[in-house]
Amino acid sequence: MINLFPWSPVLPAPGTADYNDLVESMYFVKEFSRRGGIVSLFRWGVSSVEQLRELKALGKDVGIDRFVTSFGYPKDYPVRRESAIGNY
Repeated sequence: MINLFPWSPVLPAPGTADYNDLVESMYFVKEFSRRGGIVSLFRWGVSSVEQLRELKALGKDVGIDRFVTSFGYPKDYPVRRESAIGNY
Protein backbone atom coordinates (compact mmCIF):
# COMPACT_ATOMS: atom_id res chain seq x y z
CA MET A 1 0.00 0.00 0.00
CA ILE A 2 1.40 3.35 -1.03
CA ASN A 3 0.32 6.28 1.15
CA LEU A 4 0.17 8.88 -1.55
CA PHE A 5 1.16 12.45 -0.64
CA PRO A 6 0.22 12.00 3.03
CA TRP A 7 1.39 15.50 3.98
CA SER A 8 -0.36 17.45 1.23
CA PRO A 9 -4.07 17.56 0.42
CA VAL A 10 -3.37 18.45 -3.22
CA LEU A 11 -2.16 16.07 -5.92
CA PRO A 12 -0.13 17.56 -8.76
CA ALA A 13 -2.14 18.22 -11.93
CA PRO A 14 -1.68 15.77 -14.81
CA GLY A 15 0.78 16.99 -17.40
CA THR A 16 2.83 19.06 -14.94
CA ALA A 17 6.45 18.36 -14.13
CA ASP A 18 5.49 17.39 -10.56
CA TYR A 19 2.90 14.91 -11.83
CA ASN A 20 5.38 13.40 -14.27
CA ASP A 21 7.93 13.10 -11.46
CA LEU A 22 5.34 11.36 -9.29
CA VAL A 23 4.49 8.88 -12.06
CA GLU A 24 8.18 8.25 -12.69
CA SER A 25 8.82 7.67 -8.98
CA MET A 26 6.38 4.75 -9.09
CA TYR A 27 8.23 2.96 -11.90
CA PHE A 28 8.53 -0.16 -9.73
CA VAL A 29 4.77 -0.80 -9.59
CA LYS A 30 4.43 -2.56 -12.94
CA GLU A 31 7.35 -4.90 -12.27
CA PHE A 32 6.16 -5.58 -8.73
CA SER A 33 2.68 -6.41 -10.06
CA ARG A 34 4.09 -8.54 -12.85
CA ARG A 35 5.81 -10.67 -10.21
CA GLY A 36 2.53 -11.22 -8.39
CA GLY A 37 2.57 -8.30 -5.98
CA ILE A 38 -0.56 -6.32 -5.25
CA VAL A 39 -0.31 -2.55 -4.94
CA SER A 40 -2.96 -0.19 -3.59
CA LEU A 41 -2.92 3.60 -3.45
CA PHE A 42 -3.99 5.01 -0.09
CA ARG A 43 -5.11 8.60 0.37
CA TRP A 44 -6.34 10.45 3.45
CA GLY A 45 -9.08 13.03 3.20
CA VAL A 46 -10.83 12.02 -0.03
CA SER A 47 -14.07 13.93 0.27
CA SER A 48 -15.34 14.31 -3.29
CA VAL A 49 -15.92 12.26 -6.40
CA GLU A 50 -13.48 14.53 -8.24
CA GLN A 51 -10.68 13.63 -5.81
CA LEU A 52 -11.46 9.95 -6.35
CA ARG A 53 -11.33 10.48 -10.13
CA GLU A 54 -7.91 12.14 -9.77
CA LEU A 55 -6.68 9.18 -7.75
CA LYS A 56 -8.03 6.69 -10.29
CA ALA A 57 -6.43 8.62 -13.19
CA LEU A 58 -3.07 8.51 -11.43
CA GLY A 59 -3.56 4.82 -10.75
CA LYS A 60 -4.19 4.21 -14.43
CA ASP A 61 -1.00 6.09 -15.34
CA VAL A 62 1.13 3.97 -12.99
CA GLY A 63 -0.65 0.62 -13.33
CA ILE A 64 -2.61 0.51 -10.07
CA ASP A 65 -6.30 -0.34 -9.92
CA ARG A 66 -6.82 -0.78 -6.17
CA PHE A 67 -7.57 2.20 -3.94
CA VAL A 68 -8.03 2.72 -0.23
CA THR A 69 -9.28 6.05 1.05
CA SER A 70 -10.52 7.73 4.18
CA PHE A 71 -12.94 10.64 4.36
CA GLY A 72 -10.85 12.53 6.89
CA TYR A 73 -7.46 12.70 8.50
CA PRO A 74 -6.25 11.05 11.72
CA LYS A 75 -6.83 13.09 14.90
CA ASP A 76 -3.09 13.46 15.39
CA TYR A 77 -2.47 14.44 11.75
CA PRO A 78 -0.93 17.87 12.54
CA VAL A 79 1.63 16.24 14.83
CA ARG A 80 2.43 13.52 12.29
CA ARG A 81 2.75 16.09 9.51
CA GLU A 82 5.10 18.36 11.43
CA SER A 83 7.20 15.39 12.54
CA ALA A 84 7.52 14.10 8.99
CA ILE A 85 8.19 17.46 7.39
CA GLY A 86 10.87 18.13 10.00
CA ASN A 87 12.77 15.13 8.63
CA TYR A 88 13.29 16.68 5.18
